[in-house]
Amino acid sequence: MPDENADSDERKTTFSLPAFDEVSCPSSALTERRLVYLDTNAWIELAEKKQDLAALCLREVENGDVLFPLSYPTISELIEQPVVEQRRKVAELMDRLSGGVSFRPFESIRLLETDRAFQVLLGQAASAPEASRVLTWIVEYVGTASVTFDRNWDAAKAREFIEHFTAHPAVRSVCWIVDHAPVEAMGNRHREAKVRYVDALSASIQRGAEAVAKLSGVARKTRLLREERAWVVNKIMAPRFTQTLLELYGIERLEEAVKALSAKLGEGNEERFATLMTVAPSVDLWCEIMAERVANTTRRVRPQDLHDVDHALIGATYANIFVTRDRGLVDLITQRCTVSRRRGVTVAVGVDALAEHLKG
Repeated sequence: MPDENADSDERKTTFSLPAFDEVSCPSSALTERRLVYLDTNAWIELAEKKQDLAALCLREVENGDVLFPLSYPTISELIEQPVVEQRRKVAELMDRLSGGVSFRPFESIRLLETDRAFQVLLGQAASAPEASRVLTWIVEYVGTASVTFDRNWDAAKAREFIEHFTAHPAVRSVCWIVDHAPVEAMGNRHREAKVRYVDALSASIQRGAEAVAKLSGVARKTRLLREERAWVVNKIMAPRFTQTLLELYGIERLEEAVKALSAKLGEGNEERFATLMTVAPSVDLWCEIMAERVANTTRRVRPQDLHDVDHALIGATYANIFVTRDRGLVDLITQRCTVSRRRGVTVAVGVDALAEHLKG
């Protein structure tokens, strides 16, 4: 029989280090540029039909004025493209215009925003995460990268290995992903995730609609947004708050700290929830989008909504310019939601509109 104690001892001798730190992350020279976020259709159009505009974009990047960061949905949708030559062509343009930089996935940004909300809850001055926190190298487009070492590695050798790893061009390349990653299997997983998304979101929308069935007009929309914010705070943020309290006060004082925190949150305190959302723009945009979806149950959830919403949660909150030709999405985030307007994000309909903004 295997020795369980031996396995436990083996696990204890391993250690993990983050792949990137403040020194090896994208520099402020990159992250302080004007950020332009293109959805996947815009990338394809730019690569295949708008060579002159692509050349203009490249000049702006080379001049140090603009950067075109990527994201989980842009890279995922590229992987799903069935034509190998198209994938490669778009990937090459992505590498040149992004400088190897990607936004962190929404789940990671959500954690950063939750930590800022915790500061607000404690009465501290806080703002939404800055660009240097939400941007990283392409290799982390799916999440934070770390390297686990076994007992044969000492700390100095481990750091040396990580330095070699982070210096490799592959960590900043979409071309490397489309050339070496199992893109067919990854594409299948993405499609399966979309099916689960449709089922889960459709059920959630139906439950939400039933809860406000007797309301209409402004009262209905106000109630829906409040319910979405309350759900996010209680189900997503509060567990993170509790974990932070545990780290700060230890298990002995945790119960006392949680009671104090709950008093600050308040039971359904709409004003408190709205205050927390000021430092969590992508989370708040998610709440606004969900409230709109519940308010319009005649619109069926589509598999493509998974990536469309992710594009908006990132590009319409943390970029300076968000480019999409999806007029339904444009209407949603500019006319029915408020976060992009509050954040000063310019929404451009199609890549032709982008040309005017770059020239301006």
